Amino acid sequence: MHFQYVACEPSDRHAAEVLLKTHEHRRLVIQENGEAFRDERRFVDEEITALRSNGIERLPTLENLATLAGVGSWYSRTYRAACEPAHINDLLDFMPDPEEQGLEGLAPVLAESTARTAIDWAIAVALNVFRVANTNSLGLSLDVTGYQARYEAIRGAAR
Repeated sequence: MHFQYVACEPSDRHAAEVLLKTHEHRRLVIQENGEAFRDERRFVDEEITALRSNGIERLPTLENLATLAGVGSWYSRTYRAACEPAHINDLLDFMPDPEEQGLEGLAPVLAESTARTAIDWAIAVALNVFRVANTNSLGLSLDVTGYQARYEAIRGAAR
């Protein structure tokens, strides 16, 4: 959704809105983790102030972005179901250090299922990004038909 939103605007305005959202979310994570991120918080706050002083406003919700892009039904059927496993890599950024916190992990069966779902949707999203990039004004050209066919064959065999 963010990729399509940025790609449909010839200026950098949409990209700046996505960047503002990213910094705002990062600031929330920093607030939850206190003094450990003091220097990063200063940087994030400066970036947010700079973007807002340049007239950059809050990004519409993902659901609204999907509707604007004409894929609202896809968002409701697919993206919402894939959101949690697709963002599993966020754990690397936001998970506390297990040496300090004593974290309990997921049951191995559940962890494997979550990882497989995340990988499946990550591949689907990546192929979609390339498809969209090939059909807009970015001037990119990458033939992913072979990858798409292999992905569909593997996915069909797994059912």
